Amino acid sequence: MSEIVHAGAFQAGSVVDSYNLGKQGDVVEYHNKRAEVRKAWQENNIDAAAAQIPEHMASASHEEKVEKIKKVAKEKPDFVNHWMDGCKGVSDEEIRKWWAKIMSGESDTPGSFSKKTLSILRDMDKKDTQIFSEFCQFVIHSMSMPEISGVPFESYKHTIPEMLYRSGDRSPLIYDVGNRIYTAHGRAYDVIRRLESIGLLIYYPISTFISQGSISNRRACYHNVVISMTIPKEQDVYPMDKGNVDFTDAGKELFKLCKPKENKNFLQYIIDEWKKRNYNPVIHE
Repeated sequence: MSEIVHAGAFQAGSVVDSYNLGKQGDVVEYHNKRAEVRKAWQENNIDAAAAQIPEHMASASHEEKVEKIKKVAKEKPDFVNHWMDGCKGVSDEEIRKWWAKIMSGESDTPGSFSKKTLSILRDMDKKDTQIFSEFCQFVIHSMSMPEISGVPFESYKHTIPEMLYRSGDRSPLIYDVGNRIYTAHGRAYDVIRRLESIGLLIYYPISTFISQGSISNRRACYHNVVISMTIPKEQDVYPMDKGNVDFTDAGKELFKLCKPKENKNFLQYIIDEWKKRNYNPVIHE
């Protein structure tokens, strides 16, 4: 264990160490030892991430969870190798948890994560993950949803959040990148451009993303706060303005790993913006 703890020292090495060992004729031994400890360190990182996989999976017996994981390993060996390659260099506990959640999500629902998303996460550092998690406070889930005939909305509104989290459109709503609601922790423009360069966001400064609905009724959810809307009709569709920013596929997948904080000021800002667009938002407490 002490060798693993000090693996960083072996990996880093130094010109002086190499020179001294070279003088003693032990260069080969030195590099062999460093490679050995580096491998042990990487395997320790993989094992530590793997040990967390079951706790993030859907409720089931331990045996059932293990069988799901084995099935992924058997049917998707390329994905598993990609996963191992990504988490072998991760010793940070928080990022390691993200890697564990990826495998748990893939085991529960095959196809939840792509190898491209794994490649993007592999290249992210802790600061990147923190910035992304902070940005995700501006994400709202929504989808077109008809009324249930003869059933009062209040009787089933408690089921809306789970439905939207599972099947709804998850989108960051950025209507004005310069608005102070987005700039409390720094320039939103810089954050958006950074996340765009990583491959998590798409930013269109002079146009907006539109969600095309087939009916007027739309439900939205923000931290279990349910909002009803009626979207005005335009040319046989019901378009909802989603602002200037949207997730890439990788952004949508990594969002599932975050625990975004709740920002009540942001929710009020969005409600006000929806009123300006005649969406007639109603909050259901």
